[in-house]
Amino acid sequence: MTNSTVFGIDLGTTNSCIAVYKNGAFDVISIDGQKTVPSIVGRMGQEWLVGKRAANHGMLYPDQIVRSIKRHMGAADYQAFLGSEAFTPVELSARILGYLKDAAAAATGLTVSDVVITVPAWFNDPQRRATMEAGQKAGLSVLRIINEPTAAALAYDLTGTTAGVERKEGGENWMVYDLGGGTFDVSILAVNGTFKEVLASCGNTFLGGDDFDHRIVLFLTDWLKDRYTLDVTSDRVIMAQLRQAAETAKINLSTYPDVAIQEVLSFAGQTLELDLSLSRARFNEMIADHVESTLHKARQALDQAHLRAGQIDRLLMVGGSTRIPMIRERVAAEFGCEPDGYIDPDLSVALGAAAQAALDRGLSCAQVVVDVSPHTLGVAAYGVEDMRSMGADSEHALPFQDHRHPLTFAPIIRRNTRLPARFVEEFYTGVDNQEGIEVAVYQGESHNTRDNTFISSFRVDLSPMPAGSPIYVGFSYDRSGIISVSVAAESHGNALHTHALDLNRTGAQESLPLGGQEDDVTNFLIEKVTTRLAGATHRDEAVIRALVADYKKALKNDEDDGLDAIEERLYSWLDDTVIDADLV
Repeated sequence: MTNSTVFGIDLGTTNSCIAVYKNGAFDVISIDGQKTVPSIVGRMGQEWLVGKRAANHGMLYPDQIVRSIKRHMGAADYQAFLGSEAFTPVELSARILGYLKDAAAAATGLTVSDVVITVPAWFNDPQRRATMEAGQKAGLSVLRIINEPTAAALAYDLTGTTAGVERKEGGENWMVYDLGGGTFDVSILAVNGTFKEVLASCGNTFLGGDDFDHRIVLFLTDWLKDRYTLDVTSDRVIMAQLRQAAETAKINLSTYPDVAIQEVLSFAGQTLELDLSLSRARFNEMIADHVESTLHKARQALDQAHLRAGQIDRLLMVGGSTRIPMIRERVAAEFGCEPDGYIDPDLSVALGAAAQAALDRGLSCAQVVVDVSPHTLGVAAYGVEDMRSMGADSEHALPFQDHRHPLTFAPIIRRNTRLPARFVEEFYTGVDNQEGIEVAVYQGESHNTRDNTFISSFRVDLSPMPAGSPIYVGFSYDRSGIISVSVAAESHGNALHTHALDLNRTGAQESLPLGGQEDDVTNFLIEKVTTRLAGATHRDEAVIRALVADYKKALKNDEDDGLDAIEERLYSWLDDTVIDADLV
C-alpha cells in the first residue's frame, strides 16, 4: 500500500461495506458482485463463512451462523454460539472486518491497512472499544472511530451529484437521519462551506430494519397458526425461511403497493403452504410505533441543538431502511424539508469514513468536521441521590448498601461537548486519614448511577490525609469518543501525585498507587479554571482569563510573589463557584 491510499469501513448490523481513497478519488469496492456484504458469520465444519456464503448456509443450518452481532458489541458477558463453540462479539466482528479487508485487497490489488471504522453516534465507550479491538484483531491499523451520521455528512460532497447545489449564505443546518438494519441515529450539524460541526446527536442502538422484519415474521407466524393451528416458532429452519421472506417483502413494498408472500414449509412431517398478500398500508401500521420513536429522538436532537423544525435546511436520509416510503414521508412532513437524494443511502457512511481517513492522513483538506461526545461522562460520588436514599431507608443506613458505588452521578464532561475534550473536576475525601478512593466511571444522563452505564472502576491508594482534602479527577474524550482518566491529589504543599489511566489498556477494578510522578499543581489549577469558565458570566470570564494569562506569564518568569497573589484570587473564585461533592 502506498501512503496515499486509505480505507473506510461501515461495519453495519445487517450489511457492511468498504470504501477506498486513492489518487484523489473515492469509491466503494464491490465484493462478491455487490457493494455491500451481509454482516453474517458462519462455520461449515472448520471453514469460516462470511457474507453471502454465510447467509446461504444459514437458510439450511441456522444454528451455524450468527447475524446482527453488532447489537451485542461491548457486552462483556455475551457469547454467540456456532454449533457448540462460543465466540465473543469482538471475535465475530473481526471475522467480518477481516473478510472485507482480504476481499478488498483481492479486488484492488492494494494492501488494506489504514482504515477508519464507523459506529452509531449513540454507541457508548465499551461499544466503541469493542469496535476498535475488532479492527485490530482483523489486522487493520485503525486510525480512529467516526460516528455514522457524521461520516454520511462528510460523504455529501464527494460524488459530484451535489455540483451546482446552492448553499444558504451564512451557513445551513443539516439533519442526518440514519436508520439502518439494527441501529438508529440522528445528528444535527451546522454547515458553513467546508466546515461541518455536529451540534447534537440522539439515537437507539436497538432499532432498525431487523425490527421491521420481525413485525412481518410475527404476522406470518400468526397467519400459519390461524390456518394450521400450529406454532412454528420453535423450528429454527422455518424461522430462517420466514425471516428471509419478511425481508424480501419489506424491500419490495418500497416499490409496490402490495406483495405476495409464498413459501412451502416442512414442519413436523407436514407440508405447510404460506400463501398471502401483504399491503404497504398494513406494513405501515405494523411499524408505525417504531417510526414514531425515531421522530421523537429527532425532536430531542433538535431541542439539544437549540433549533426548531423549520430551521432545518437540508435533510440527509441514510441507511437502507430510509428507502421505506412511509418513513421518508413522515420525516419530510415532520421537519418541513424534502430529503436530499444525493447518494446511495447504503454507501454514504463507508464513503464518509474513507474521507475521514484521508483527512487524518493529510491526503485531503477538502473538509473540516467537528464531532461531539455521545454521552455525559462522570463518576459515582456521595451526594444528593445518596441523601435521598438515606432518608427513604433509614436514618443510619448506608446509602449504597445494596449498590457497589454511591448513587449520585457527578458529571464531568457533558453530552454534546466538542471532541476532543478534557475537563478536570475537584472532589474531596470523606473521612480523616483516608488511605484510598475508588473511582467508578459511568456514562449516562441520569442523576442516579443505577440508571447509567458502568464503564470501569479502579482504586487509587493515598497517603493518609484529613477529611476534605481535594482530589482532582480529569476525564478526556478523544476524537473517537473513547475515554481516558487521570487522578491527582495534593500531598506536600503544592506537589501533586498523579496517575493517568487509559481504559484501553487497563481493565476494571485495578488498584493503582497515586505517586511516583510529581507535577506542579499549576497545570491542574489552570485546567480547573478553564473548565469552570464554561458556565461563567461574561464579566467573570474576562477577568479570570486575564488572571490566567498573568499567571502563565508569572510562571514563565519565575515570579513567586506574583504567583502566590494570582493563585489566591483564582482559588477564591473557584471556591465561590464550586458545587461540592465528596468522593467516596
